[in-house]
Amino acid sequence: MTRHSPDLLPAPPWLPLAELATDPMPLLDRIASASPEILYLLDVGTRKMLYINDAVDEILGYSSEEILAQPERFAQLLHPDDLGTLATFQETVQKLTDEGVVDISFRIRAANDD
Repeated sequence: MTRHSPDLLPAPPWLPLAELATDPMPLLDRIASASPEILYLLDVGTRKMLYINDAVDEILGYSSEEILAQPERFAQLLHPDDLGTLATFQETVQKLTDEGVVDISFRIRAANDD
């Protein structure tokens, strides 16, 4: 009989642990796709956007491919009143450890806004 700590449950049989160890992106995509919010993954060192879920299309009208191809455009779509929030975010990100997570909210102009 195998015993587990109450805090550590066994991985479900459908979770491909070997694949997850080499490429976590498919699992990340499955989780993020279920979220109604825009979620993205940013490499702090390179400032490269690695991932953005499809909610960006549903909420703002931009495809994830469009944003990933031109991540600087994402920042240009910020509401002017939220530029200070972005500056604070960038300062916070510089202080993160490898496992750090930052939750930020700001307004972005939708594709159909003139």
